[in-house]
Amino acid sequence: MRCLVVSVVLLFLVVSCLPQRTDRWERTDLAGDEVTVLRQRADRLWSAKEAQDWATVFQFQDPAEHDQSAKDEFIRWCVEEEPFRILSYEIDDVDVDGNLGWVDVRYRTSLNKFPDIPARDAETWQKWRRIDGMWYPVPTRELASCPEAPSKRDASAEARLRTRFLESWTARQGRDWPRLYALTDPADREDVPEDEYAQVEGLFEYLAHEVDWVEVVGQRGRIRVSYEHKVTDTSLSKLPAMTATMIETWIQRDNEWYRDLKRQ
Repeated sequence: MRCLVVSVVLLFLVVSCLPQRTDRWERTDLAGDEVTVLRQRADRLWSAKEAQDWATVFQFQDPAEHDQSAKDEFIRWCVEEEPFRILSYEIDDVDVDGNLGWVDVRYRTSLNKFPDIPARDAETWQKWRRIDGMWYPVPTRELASCPEAPSKRDASAEARLRTRFLESWTARQGRDWPRLYALTDPADREDVPEDEYAQVEGLFEYLAHEVDWVEVVGQRGRIRVSYEHKVTDTSLSKLPAMTATMIETWIQRDNEWYRDLKRQ
């Protein structure tokens, strides 16, 4: 069986493929207040970076890593190895959606080990997440599991993609493999024949799903979704249902959305 199809199996055999610290991205009635709170948190972090106050910067690392040895190593690395120095910064827009936040920061930076190289201006939408009621920057290793800032996305296209995804869910739960296959990218079908795709999808019984977020940037979309499923192999019938969390990638062709199997 082709490797593209095998990859689908691997995705669903894992209880969770993605970090779960953010839990659900539920909306909150406190969004306006949280914008202010997040702006204050971001300002404190960037102020500490500018002052090279590494002990304070460490407080913004993942709280699961807040032990003394990790703090000592973090400060040592910043003092000895940190390549950039923040000369100034300015926080522009701040946006919040549930437990996720985005901070638009413009900053001026130089290289610590090459002071003769002219300073440069840069801008970033820094991703944040709320853990136990407190905002922390999303670690680099987990940035891909968070959507881009709302201002960079296409909300109307996201609504259409969500509808298209629900078509795929109905087909998947109803075991309508021809319909599900028709929702895959036509460019992938030469590499993934319909019978093989149906064989892989048939390995699982899909019980429920929950969408965390939908993202569309340009002609590409991503959907973070959790599937509750069971294997259909009768020899494994005693295995309990599992939940796999994954990010599905979609592509828009001729104004219609298709599941992009090559970018899973």
